[in-house]
Amino acid sequence: GWFRFASTTELYPDSADAALAELVAVAGADAALDRARAALARGDAVLALRLAEAVAATDGAEAARPLMIEAHRHLLDYGGSESFWEHGWLTDRIRTLEAERAADV
Repeated sequence: GWFRFASTTELYPDSADAALAELVAVAGADAALDRARAALARGDAVLALRLAEAVAATDGAEAARPLMIEAHRHLLDYGGSESFWEHGWLTDRIRTLEAERAADV
């Protein structure tokens, strides 16, 4: 089933994105991106993406985009080509993020 007995929040429609946005508001976008860069440096691209996406959702998209591109490339380089769907998703996201970054300039 859908309930894993890990958290009460599993029982309710909550927004993990809203919670992350609150944490970014408290910690600051720069601090969150520093943590994201550190996560990527140690190979945790998924955590880096989660943090960068939280920053992007709080009006920090321009600052977060380069890191998001790098994290997607990392995922693609380290196993993301094994699944047709994963490869397609990652390459599409890289292309989209690069286009958005070009529009920022």
